[in-house]
Amino acid sequence: MEHFADHFEIVEHTEYNSVVFLYTNEIPPDRIPDNLVGGMARSRVIELQDQAIARFDGKQKEVLLQSRENLHSMLNLWAE
Repeated sequence: MEHFADHFEIVEHTEYNSVVFLYTNEIPPDRIPDNLVGGMARSRVIELQDQAIARFDGKQKEVLLQSRENLHSMLNLWAE
């Protein structure tokens, strides 16, 4: 969601793995390509993940850190 942060506000989140967002600003269709994450430079993906992780603490932060590891493992597989 960090890629679209200008279009949403965080309303609430659970301690573990869910976040409620309020859609506040229309996303232009050209900002939503078919391969959004896969088409990004790895450095941009890391930057966005770090921004998201910085918003939270505790268990939510732990879940996001693990999610980052999982995503990078998948991206490594796709690159082969």
